[in-house]
Amino acid sequence: MIVPDTGALRHRLVLETLSETVEDDGGRTTVWTGSDELWAGITGLGARERIEDNRLVTENRCLITTRFRGDVKSGMRFRKASRVFLIETVRDPDETGRFLVCETVEGGR
Repeated sequence: MIVPDTGALRHRLVLETLSETVEDDGGRTTVWTGSDELWAGITGLGARERIEDNRLVTENRCLITTRFRGDVKSGMRFRKASRVFLIETVRDPDETGRFLVCETVEGGR
């Protein structure tokens, strides 16, 4: 895999983490909290359709490349304005600690 030069990282994204709180009445609230802003490259991988709850759902898949950081994990997400990218996999493409490549699914959650 070819890793990008830093000029390809032109999209400003917010890294978000899901947190869950237990309320006084025993209910649970989940909230996405933005932690950091970072520069990233976004590459479309295509889309696929599936049936969910008797309706057609389209999944847009993207690769998001950013500078290496050790705190990015699957289950987190990136946000760019109203666009949301749920992180499925995270890897260091050439194992040099320079970049991270995240396979994501675009859409809300």
